[in-house]
Amino acid sequence: MNCPHYAGIVGRALRMRREIVGISLSAFAREMGITTSGWSRVETGDTVMTVAQLSAACHVLAVDPWQIIRHADALTKELDGAALSAGARFAASAIDSDRKKRSRAKTGT
Repeated sequence: MNCPHYAGIVGRALRMRREIVGISLSAFAREMGITTSGWSRVETGDTVMTVAQLSAACHVLAVDPWQIIRHADALTKELDGAALSAGARFAASAIDSDRKKRSRAKTGT
């Protein structure tokens, strides 16, 4: 996910919880009354879940919805930090490249 949207981040938090609990994707989808591919799309953020689906998923996972949202918020902060780090690395790389070009221009190489 390069630029994830919130539905994808909540889906990721649900997937992480599902894996911790030890429920397979297909078993969880059956419990939710949805196809495996349908629930996979929810976890990846390709399909936005309803509040009722979030509540039902949390019930199956034995977690309160606020805990999933809090986890999603923490993931968002991690992703924002990673994006800032990547931006800083890109900027530093561009500055370094520019310095090398100027140095070569001065030396004529």
